[in-house]
Amino acid sequence: MKVSFGDLTELAIGAASERLARGEVSSSALTEAYLARIAALDPTLNCYVATRAEEARAETPPGRADILFKFIPPETLERFGGPERFARAVDASLDRLATFVKNPGRLPELLFGKA
Repeated sequence: MKVSFGDLTELAIGAASERLARGEVSSSALTEAYLARIAALDPTLNCYVATRAEEARAETPPGRADILFKFIPPETLERFGGPERFARAVDASLDRLATFVKNPGRLPELLFGKA
């Protein structure tokens, strides 16, 4: 069965993140594309126990990723050089964390520093 969802659900996570950062796609568009894909394919694949479509829509911030930081005081954001730079710093921290999560043996290094 060939189902088209545009190119959004075929993007690698890094490419999707870059498009979000450049404002070429919104997080709500990505969410809707994936929810549509799940709705279309799950009856055949039966791989989801439950989907939280309404919750996903409610939790998806509109627009770009740096909007996630709209509740952080402006002076805090300015210390980082603005919302985009703050968003990049958070992304970099999450990327670093991911390297530790992929290798559980390195978690003590994350928690306690290098031995």
